[in-house]
Amino acid sequence: MNILGIDPGPLQSALALWDTDAEEVLDHQYIHNDAAVEYISDFASPLCEFQLDVLCIEFIQSYGMAVGQETFGTCLYCGDYRRTGLNMQVDTSLVFKTTWAAGLTGSANANKSQTRRAVIDRYGYWKHGSTGLGVKAHPGKLYGITAHIWDALGIAIYAMEQYAAGKRPVERWKDYQLREAKSKRKAKKKERK
Repeated sequence: MNILGIDPGPLQSALALWDTDAEEVLDHQYIHNDAAVEYISDFASPLCEFQLDVLCIEFIQSYGMAVGQETFGTCLYCGDYRRTGLNMQVDTSLVFKTTWAAGLTGSANANKSQTRRAVIDRYGYWKHGSTGLGVKAHPGKLYGITAHIWDALGIAIYAMEQYAAGKRPVERWKDYQLREAKSKRKAKKKERK
């Protein structure tokens, strides 16, 4: 099964295509959002080198703070990616950063370096070099992964682990709404005291 993880951004998005059988990165890109929509659409072509089975997209999560135009632009592209996947009849999921980060690291508050470390701990190559990535002469499975691609790869690996556990990597909106309502009630109680 091939899973495409996407870490969306306001102008560019990171994409990582993960082969769950070989447990390796088939392709990774950090490209403009319009090109990313085309990249996803290309999987529908019979000429495409790879098959796409699952599309897992990090979705914007509210932290109760004011946001700017960039955040709304990112939301629009999340919707474009989702719609493209659904039109291709690919299993498509939106997942919050806190959800997939907790799935990889055990902590919803994990930062980029902690999620990167969790991926390296699972699939690192330690025979050559000390980073777990390998070296140019002896590249490991993660050789060449940089910056935002780590998050896209983490999303894809989280999705793979959810499927292996018999679950879908989808945010349950009702659960999220219940958690939000509970935290608001707690905050109001604190204000009253």
